Amino acid sequence: MAALDVDWSQLEAEYIAENISYAKLAERHGLKQSVVRKYGARGQWKLKRDNLNARAYEECEEHIVNVIEAKKDRLNQYLAITDKLAEKIADALDAVDPHDAISLRALAGAVKDLRISQGLNKTALDLEEQQARIDAYRARAALVAVDSRSDDVWCASRRGGLED
Repeated sequence: MAALDVDWSQLEAEYIAENISYAKLAERHGLKQSVVRKYGARGQWKLKRDNLNARAYEECEEHIVNVIEAKKDRLNQYLAITDKLAEKIADALDAVDPHDAISLRALAGAVKDLRISQGLNKTALDLEEQQARIDAYRARAALVAVDSRSDDVWCASRRGGLED
């Protein structure tokens, strides 16, 4: 195939999206590798691919941060509800007749259920762990912004391998 008959925008899109090498791209389209490499260099295909990878990573990181923040907010709402419930149970314990076995048993069950539901008392640790994960994702995103190939593991898993 002559270089003039080639849809270079198609080759560029394949190079950027598929993480394919110039050699494999040339082979796929029946072109010389040197010709494909020249067009790629002129069109800054590698830079475009790196920018796409960086944007994809940033979007992924942003999504993860949003999910963690939403879970953290939901957990805080849940804890606020259990705190109110604990206050109501404490008020009921103060008001109950100490000889009313049925009421005492019901309140004891409520206290037990509350304690189980607040088995999330380690939330301060959970929140710290979540914040540490957010910070780690942000640090990795900063590295990717400088060099999108610095996170080879992520790129490889995202696109099934690394090539030039």
